[in-house]
Amino acid sequence: MASGPRGYSEVVAKWKVHTYKISVFTGDIYAAGTDANVFLNICGDLGDTGERKLSKSETNFNKFERGQEDTFTIQAVGLGILYKIKIRHGNSMISPDWFLEKVEILDETTEESSVFLCERWLSKKKEDKKIECMLYEQLSDPNSGISHGVHGSFSISNPLLSLLWKFVML
Repeated sequence: MASGPRGYSEVVAKWKVHTYKISVFTGDIYAAGTDANVFLNICGDLGDTGERKLSKSETNFNKFERGQEDTFTIQAVGLGILYKIKIRHGNSMISPDWFLEKVEILDETTEESSVFLCERWLSKKKEDKKIECMLYEQLSDPNSGISHGVHGSFSISNPLLSLLWKFVML
């Protein structure tokens, strides 16, 4: 299938540009939104995007507000199977603290979707006092209410199962 010098067409096919639709969900709790700049690096088994600033939300004029979903589009060489993201904010402006609920990424080229749960503060004042985090793709059974992280973490979205788990752990 190689045509041209040194198999050029094979290289072009392998490194095709993909469009990634990123949905960022800010938590619906008091003061969850941030005014700080937010940066994202998407990692797949074939590479990563490098850190990208999430500049202009396609869904909201004022991005990263409480209870809001903001959508961004990034183009990058195909990353393969997505397995983690690094997300952070610049800790600038009047209100930098941010409660990030989750990030969903759709590779529009392959129609593969990935979910990265956070459910915590990115803040120099709250919880672990960190403004960045590494999140791993959630693998879940939609009927169980339990999501398993690629590296052993999990969360329980079903309130009854969550209550039951607390008793099991005692």
